[in-house]
Amino acid sequence: MLKRLKRAMQEGREDNEKREVWATIQRGREFLLQGTLEEAQQFLSDAVRRFPDSAEIRILYASTLLTVRPEDGAREVMAAIELDPDEPNRLARAADLLFSLAHFDESREYAFRARALGGSDFLFSPELTRLEADFALRDGDEDAAERGYRRAIELEPDDEALATHLAKFLVERERQGDAMEVVEGALQTAKSKDDLTRMRREIAGEA
Repeated sequence: MLKRLKRAMQEGREDNEKREVWATIQRGREFLLQGTLEEAQQFLSDAVRRFPDSAEIRILYASTLLTVRPEDGAREVMAAIELDPDEPNRLARAADLLFSLAHFDESREYAFRARALGGSDFLFSPELTRLEADFALRDGDEDAAERGYRRAIELEPDDEALATHLAKFLVERERQGDAMEVVEGALQTAKSKDDLTRMRREIAGEA
C-alpha cells in the first residue's frame, strides 16, 4: 500500500508539472504574439531554466534569439530537437529557424525528417513545403522552387506569409504581373492582409 501511495504522489507531481509547463507555453506564445521581443525573451529565458526538458519552451525561446543572439538561438533549436526528435511539426519549425540562421545542413536534416514522419498532411506541411522550395532555390532550381511556393499556397490559401514569399520571388525575377496576380488572389482569402497590401503598392510602383 505504501508503494501505491508513493506512486500516486509521484504521478500527482508529474501531472502538476505538465499543467505548469502547458500554462507556461501558452503564456510564452501570448508574449510572442502580443508583447515586445524583450518581454518574450525574458519570460521564456526564465521558463527554460524552470523547465529545461520542455522542447516546446526551448524552441519558443529560440525564436526570440534570432536577431539578437543567433548562435544561441541555433543551440536552443537543436537542444529542443534532442529532447523530442520525432515530432514533425516541431521539426518543421526547427528546420525553418535554422534555415533563417544559415545552418543549412541541419535545416535540411530536420526538414527531411519532418517530411518522413509527417507525410504530406500535417499542421506545418505548408511551411515545410515552402522551406523545401527554398532549398530548391538555393540549389539553383528556380522552376522547382516556384512549383513548391505555389503548392504551399494551395495547401494554405489563407496564409499571407506564403503568398508574400512567392510574390517576392516573382518580383526578384522581374515578373511583376505574375506577382500582382498572386497578391490579388491572396487578398481574397488571406486572414491577414497588411503585408499583401504593402506588397501590392510596391509592385504597382515598379510596374
